[in-house]
Parts: sequence; C-alpha cells; structure tokens
Amino acid sequence: MRTNKICFIQAKDSDFDYLVALRKATMVLHLENAGLFLTEAEHKARVLYEYSSSHLIYVNEKCVGLAKFKQREHDYYLFQLQIEPQQQGKGARCASH
Repeated sequence: MRTNKICFIQAKDSDFDYLVALRKATMVLHLENAGLFLTEAEHKARVLYEYSSSHLIYVNEKCVGLAKFKQREHDYYLFQLQIEPQQQGKGARCASH
C-alpha cells in the first residue's frame, strides 16, 4: 500500500491570499446554504483569526489545504481544517514511525 509524506508548514504572511481563496473555495457554498453571505472583508477577518496557528498541509510536497492548531502541554488542539475541494475524498495515509 502506498504511503504519503504529510507535513505541516506554518503559514507566512505571503500565504494570506492563498488562504483567503482556500476559505472561499471550501466555505462559501456551505455558508450561503445556511443563509450567510460574507463580504470579502469578513472572509479575510476569518483567515486572520488565530493566523499564527495556521499551517499549510503538504502531501507529497503538494499543498492541499490548511490546519489551524495549537500545541498544548501533552497534545495538539486542532480547531480548523480546510482541504482543497479537488483533494477531498481521496484519503491520506502516512507511514508510522
């Protein structure tokens, strides 16, 4: 069975535009189905929320999304996960170490 190399890279300021586009690609349909129509400024504000906890997800050196998480004393707290629509449903498997 093929395994994937998965890594998380902390987002930089230069990733902001990508993260706004990712948010819109993954969230707009769901938000609008719930009757919520956000402005560009509101999307940007959500991306900026806890920006220091934003990590780009790479699978086999290809960026596939975002994970916002914080390291705590004994674990990690994951509070947001957004995967590129074209990458959703593919599953991911990584080698155990």
